[in-house]
Amino acid sequence: AREAYAQKLDALLADGAVLLLPSAPTPAPPRDADFDALQGARERNLQLTCIAGLARLPQISIPGARVGGAPVGLSLIAARGQDNTLLRLAVEIGG
Repeated sequence: AREAYAQKLDALLADGAVLLLPSAPTPAPPRDADFDALQGARERNLQLTCIAGLARLPQISIPGARVGGAPVGLSLIAARGQDNTLLRLAVEIGG
């Protein structure tokens, strides 16, 4: 299943395409959040953060904005072997 998933992402990112997605599904939880709220945030976060790792692709997260005072990140995922291209793009976007 992992190889099929990786092949689909390889096809999606062919020709220099870069996948942009939020680094987390919601803004960061407040510092005083209870255990259940933190656990729920972790579980939802894993659904986004596993994409590049499962497909063995380079990923970088950069600051995106603030929502309700909490930071929101933007993740960039590139094709296998495009690490330097991804870094240059992150610098260009992030300033």
